[in-house]
Amino acid sequence: MVRGLVVAVALSLGIAAVAGAAEGAAPASASGEARVDGKPLVLAHAYLFHAPDNWSPEKINPVVLITVKPVDGAALAAAKTLGEALDLAPERVVVEVRNGGEKADLSICHPGFGEGMCYSTGIFPPEWSAAEAPAGHAAGSVKTFTGEEETVFQKYRLFYKFSYDAAPVRDFDRRR
Repeated sequence: MVRGLVVAVALSLGIAAVAGAAEGAAPASASGEARVDGKPLVLAHAYLFHAPDNWSPEKINPVVLITVKPVDGAALAAAKTLGEALDLAPERVVVEVRNGGEKADLSICHPGFGEGMCYSTGIFPPEWSAAEAPAGHAAGSVKTFTGEEETVFQKYRLFYKFSYDAAPVRDFDRRR
């Protein structure tokens, strides 16, 4: 009897969690920050997508969107391309794992760079590392190469250090 009650409660909580995720109430699945000229984006939510590689469309890459605020679940479901999904979070960090995990691409869209501007670079271990994750998830950590602020675009002080464990949200056939 008690075991049946525990299973029923667990199932109802699971249903509530799925419903909450559909509404964009993503659980905290990232921690850390991306900072431009001392102004932080405090990262809290991570979403896993799969999409064709930008350079080799026959390859499919895991793409992790990391945000400050939860992204609206209905808007994510309505997005037709990866680009549309990413655009739902103008302040964001994106980690795209490439070459089977050999490297990753990092993009940081921060108001400190100016409206709509993003910093993008390739990252390799030890700056980026994958972490053990539940089945289907993508997890890892990223940090500035030196561990200190770095100057980018010859004018912005940039620092980032964060980790993520992203559950799968959806797959896309197209990037744009």
